[in-house]
Amino acid sequence: MAARDWGWVMAEREGASVVADVRRITQETTYRELLNLRDDELARRFDLLLSVGSHELTIDHYRDEIQRREIAKQNQRLEWLTGAIFLLTFVLVALEVLPRISGAGY
Repeated sequence: MAARDWGWVMAEREGASVVADVRRITQETTYRELLNLRDDELARRFDLLLSVGSHELTIDHYRDEIQRREIAKQNQRLEWLTGAIFLLTFVLVALEVLPRISGAGY
């Protein structure tokens, strides 16, 4: 079952509790709480809002937060790669320069 279909089935099955969840998500969640949500909870809430046809500004907040987290993960990987390239460059330069300094290369 597709994620989009799963949301509709969940909404049909749970009725009033889904309405209560949507109200809590759209009206009672602070921005700070949104930032502190685990990735799986953030995705679950986003799917719930889409499944009930909620197209309020709140959906944009959730989508933006998911995107911000993905960008943060990419930045961490890029920082690690930058450090690794720096270290490799340092080692290669050292391997090239040290023999010349010690006179072993001539």
